[in-house]
Amino acid sequence: MSYREMREILYGNDEEIESMYFLQGEGVFEPTDPREIRMRRDLKEELLEVLNSSEFKSRIRSNWILSPSWRVHSGKATLELLRLLERRGLAKRDEEHPDWFLLEDETTLVYVSLLAKYSAMESQTWTVTGTDLREYRNMTYGAKEGEKALKLHLKDVLPVPRENVRIDDILRFRRRRREELLRFREIMDEIQDELILAENFQEVKETVERHKERIEREILEIKRRMKSDLISLAIGCMEFLISGTQSLLSRDYVQFGTNLIGGSLLISKFIVKRNLGGIRERPLSYLYYAEKDGIVEITKNN
Repeated sequence: MSYREMREILYGNDEEIESMYFLQGEGVFEPTDPREIRMRRDLKEELLEVLNSSEFKSRIRSNWILSPSWRVHSGKATLELLRLLERRGLAKRDEEHPDWFLLEDETTLVYVSLLAKYSAMESQTWTVTGTDLREYRNMTYGAKEGEKALKLHLKDVLPVPRENVRIDDILRFRRRRREELLRFREIMDEIQDELILAENFQEVKETVERHKERIEREILEIKRRMKSDLISLAIGCMEFLISGTQSLLSRDYVQFGTNLIGGSLLISKFIVKRNLGGIRERPLSYLYYAEKDGIVEITKNN
């Protein structure tokens, strides 16, 4: 995408857009126009489902308009959707900047989470969505009724850069240590593929135990490389929601955990929304918080 084309779908100052153009050239940023998402109707229906839930209603502030903290550009949603939110008292056009809408805080977080989820599902590349707020993981992926999926949880073991690490240093590390990073990803892919084929709980345990030492070795190697490259570290968590395991979870009670270099690897059941089942060849991956103190900072210029 050219710089001019990027300016047409991204909204920010010149410095921000130049940074995103640079990241696109590095192969780590892919612009997406929300109005071109093929599953727009599904996104709208799911958003309405969340907005109508008692959990969501209990979180919104009735007087939010007195001190709005979020602005969303009209290009990040269809006009139909923004007007729907306006009728519900959850959005209001910014009178000083008519291309922007003021949105209620919880509404913005839910919408952006859903937008990230549907963009990831339609992406041709392996895409991980993430936040440091676990409740939005539950609202965007979880359900009381739906398809049973295995949840593989790497808890407090994943090395991630701290938020004060320069993006240039992260990209340099990514280029220099590509082999180590790919090796770790390949191991996780293998585990997920084997878990999909597991016929009972015993095979699930055997799969985890068989790969446990390999996971530890690769994580320790990545940590060592990050330290040698002077990358300041935080410890994070990652979840994989593995569909295609419905029959296993219908037969067996699956819950298992094992220690893993200062943290743990946990296997359990997770109910995912029905529209997620079978959409992607690869299991869904979710980075739900990158540091106990919150490395993934919410930015309020949306």
